[in-house]
Amino acid sequence: MFYHNDSIKHFNARDFLDSKLPDAASLTEAQRSWTVRVIKNSMAITDRETDPATFMKEDSLRLFHLERGLSVAIYAMEPQRQLLLESYFGYTLFKNGYPAAYAGG
Repeated sequence: MFYHNDSIKHFNARDFLDSKLPDAASLTEAQRSWTVRVIKNSMAITDRETDPATFMKEDSLRLFHLERGLSVAIYAMEPQRQLLLESYFGYTLFKNGYPAAYAGG
């Protein structure tokens, strides 16, 4: 659990964008299934939907633990559900293990 003692008001965006992403977390099958379930349930509970979450290709899921209690799950969509010339992916951002943001692109 990460608690903020202060806020980050100024940071170097270029350094942030140039920083290397950590290696993906090594997930057991139970952890992978739990993460997929949390992502899909968070869409249902908030009455939202993104195709990559609904039609997630579960073996594509990668979870990255970042700084300050943030983690991000990145995943692809089942190929048969994509449009012909489209590659569609999604992400869910977690703060202290709770879903905080999502998108598809």
